[in-house]
Amino acid sequence: MNCFSSPKISSIHADILKQTQLGKLCGSSRLFRDRYEILKILGRGGFGITFLAKYAVLPGKPLCVIKLLCPKVTSSKSRERACKHFQKEAKTLAQLGSHSQIPMLLDYFEINGEFYLVQEYVRGSNLAWEVKRNGPKNEVEVKQFLQEILSVLQYVHKHHVIHRDIKPHNLLRSECVLRMIEGWY
Repeated sequence: MNCFSSPKISSIHADILKQTQLGKLCGSSRLFRDRYEILKILGRGGFGITFLAKYAVLPGKPLCVIKLLCPKVTSSKSRERACKHFQKEAKTLAQLGSHSQIPMLLDYFEINGEFYLVQEYVRGSNLAWEVKRNGPKNEVEVKQFLQEILSVLQYVHKHHVIHRDIKPHNLLRSECVLRMIEGWY
């Protein structure tokens, strides 16, 4: 698989693939950290870039998601805050990862000032894409959606965690199960 061969690669994504360590490994047989085979870029958000990878040293080589967090820091104080934020998010994900509607944290680490989170891959589509494809939800669908999201929010709040980035792009439907991704504090 060649990450550059897809006609859907935007110029922004092409730049990411050329400029980041994960992007340079994308589609090659070389492993990142001797365990992750980088397959393709999944997207870019306000805080980072997400890649699809295979966890090559585990049986069955399961798919996983590697999030390269790219905090925009201009000072050592900002960098320290970003580092604390990263560690807090990783700790929170580890604490919440046993819930079926929250992708499990598999690993987290820092390399040369870049922060990485590795989570289980969840096949599905986000709510923004669902609404774009199918149009607005009717009242029955909205009630069903709220029941699904409220159960995971209740679990999260029981663990004294607030999800600060609930939005359609961070709600992923997989096999008729709604999952919350990104934005854990």
